[in-house]
Amino acid sequence: MDYIHYDLWMSKGEAQYLLIFIDDYSRQVWMHFLKRKSDVVITFNKKKLLDITLSGLHHNKIRLQNV
Repeated sequence: MDYIHYDLWMSKGEAQYLLIFIDDYSRQVWMHFLKRKSDVVITFNKKKLLDITLSGLHHNKIRLQNV
């Protein structure tokens, strides 16, 4: 994993926010619906830990938008 893009969007409905992760190399996309903006940090840490566990790789570069 070379470059991971994170983007936060406001959404309508029960979930107030949509957090999107995009792997620049593989173009894989993960979406998480959040009720509170403060859940971004928790979700980010869970995603980072999952990536390390599954692939053994750390994020080299992170790009944040709207967070």
